[in-house]
Amino acid sequence: MKYSLLILSSLFFFSCKTTKEVSELTKEDIKIEMTRGACFGKCPIYTIKVYEGGYTTLDASRFTKAMGKFSKKISKKEYKSLVTAFDAANLYQYPEVFENSIADLPLVSMIYNGDQGRKIVRGKDERPTTLKELQYMIEKLYNEDNWTLIEAPAVMEKAPVDFRTPPKVIKDQIIIKPKQGERLPPFFKEMEQYGVRLLTRISGEQNLWLITYSTSEIDADKMLKIIQDHPTIEMAEFNKEVSTRDN
Repeated sequence: MKYSLLILSSLFFFSCKTTKEVSELTKEDIKIEMTRGACFGKCPIYTIKVYEGGYTTLDASRFTKAMGKFSKKISKKEYKSLVTAFDAANLYQYPEVFENSIADLPLVSMIYNGDQGRKIVRGKDERPTTLKELQYMIEKLYNEDNWTLIEAPAVMEKAPVDFRTPPKVIKDQIIIKPKQGERLPPFFKEMEQYGVRLLTRISGEQNLWLITYSTSEIDADKMLKIIQDHPTIEMAEFNKEVSTRDN
């Protein structure tokens, strides 16, 4: 991303549905909000808020292209497109939380203030395609270059201490990622002797799959090592169970 310093006078007023000064905006003025949470790797962690009329903020906290708080004014066309898409998706028809036992994926929370009030929907990969498409629209905003820095991140002397309970390892479930171009049926055929079978596809974008096996046939650590050493597998690790927390 390319960021510039804030010129305060240019952000006092903006058009389309509101004449409020930026400094007067409150959470009641937020039309759309999305937060991407943490994963076990270096997934970008950030929150984007789109206010009535198109004023937009980005709070980028970790593993982002730049950290700090940023803002910009999206066009009337882009704002209308977002609102139309959220209205059409009808978030009110969905549960607040889509359960998912796969720990190594970021939790995505989306909030929409529509005609029926405030609605929040949380989930990981196992969500309807419509919700993922809304997520991609917000991620497109994040990836754009025209953000203005309004608050630099605080300088930390040391990394924060994480007092959370370590995630529980599920040793009878293994997350695998095949090498590019490799097909899984021959792998499963070869692993039949260990009772290996597919549970679900975790992520199509990252090509991650969740498998299980017969714990009575082989020790868990040996099974993991065999899969990690298999010529068609790029990555393999035990699944982990973590509790869902609010962002």
